[in-house]
Amino acid sequence: MAIPSALTIAASDSCGADGLQADLRTFSALKVHGASVVTVVTAQNTEQVTAAEFMPPALIEAQIRAVFDDMALAAIKIGALGNVETIETVANTLNDVIDEEKPIPIVADPVMTNHAGDLLVDREVIDSWKQNIMPMATVITPNLAEAALLTDRERPGTLGDLMEIGETLVELGVQEVLVSGGQGKAENSIDILVSSIRPPVQLRAERMTRENMRGLSSTLTAAIAAHIAHEIAPYEAIQVSKVFLSGAIDTADTFSIGSGPGPIHQLNRLWESRQKSS
Repeated sequence: MAIPSALTIAASDSCGADGLQADLRTFSALKVHGASVVTVVTAQNTEQVTAAEFMPPALIEAQIRAVFDDMALAAIKIGALGNVETIETVANTLNDVIDEEKPIPIVADPVMTNHAGDLLVDREVIDSWKQNIMPMATVITPNLAEAALLTDRERPGTLGDLMEIGETLVELGVQEVLVSGGQGKAENSIDILVSSIRPPVQLRAERMTRENMRGLSSTLTAAIAAHIAHEIAPYEAIQVSKVFLSGAIDTADTFSIGSGPGPIHQLNRLWESRQKSS
């Protein structure tokens, strides 16, 4: 059986809740074969991160080239890169291995702040991401704080602010920008999808809170990449991926893993079908 393949370039989470482990579960849930390039190895569990180490640039490049030498990729997801050297290595290698006549859609998650909006990187990393990753990205998915960092503006406080920031990012060359409103306080989570080819839209979803809430942005971006791999246009892929994410959040507390918050349930549809068949 032929299925599309997608590549995630992201950090490894040793407890399997987030990062490329969440990406690979999402790919599998959406019937896409997942290949992976590790950018950062973390030692963590559901309660704390105890260590992290960046992969050497030569090893990151070798991973990318090994995948491209053997596989036809239908989409790429870029997650946590973390430092300038990694950003430049990923960008330079992808620019070298991707055929200009057969571009591969790239979905990029900035990963510059945590869910609370705390900064994870310095200004040099932000500028390098804008210079190297944004020009090659088909879709980017910044949260409120990241959208402000990428446009040198205050964090958006209104829907009008969200729209303006999304339009600014599209003007910088990205085809589709999804500015996530997940950090807001309203009853509904409102994302703004701004496109270079379609009118902007508001994507509203019930703000759900579960004990297990790890891997939200990883799951969303991986789902977008997976749907694009199935030849769904990016604009539509973003919208159906929001539905997939809501299902993964809604069923997140189906299981308990570790003593702290665990992952959302990317495989909920598969598990439900197996339970019904048994």
